[in-house]
Amino acid sequence: LTRGMVSTIFREIPAYSAQFYVYEGLSRALRGPNSMLNDSVAVLIAGGLGGVACWVASYPFDVIKSNIQADLKGVQWRSTGYFCDGGMIQCARHLYLRNGFRGFWIGILPCLIGVLPGNAALFFTYTVVMEYLTKHQS
Repeated sequence: LTRGMVSTIFREIPAYSAQFYVYEGLSRALRGPNSMLNDSVAVLIAGGLGGVACWVASYPFDVIKSNIQADLKGVQWRSTGYFCDGGMIQCARHLYLRNGFRGFWIGILPCLIGVLPGNAALFFTYTVVMEYLTKHQS
């Protein structure tokens, strides 16, 4: 049940840090007073690129996590004796030796193609709902 938990935590921290950093930075820059973009378009662009940043920052950890979780018998990836890493270091070493640096990025393109419109819609919806609720607060 908890296999891959350590690598999931290592994935989530940079993922959402990058997502919200990029979203907030781009959203503020694109929605500024001198912007030629409509606010809705700016939020869609910032949200989509925030999602891309999320996955680019976390994809290698996601590949490691998926490999650990795919070890159905739970015997291939063991924690090192140095600290409880859930097999991350051993799995990463194996991936690198088998495929080089490229092994951590296999499959990222379809992921990014899907995340761009998904996160654009997510942040757009969030922004519209928050603006509506703020305007109609009693």
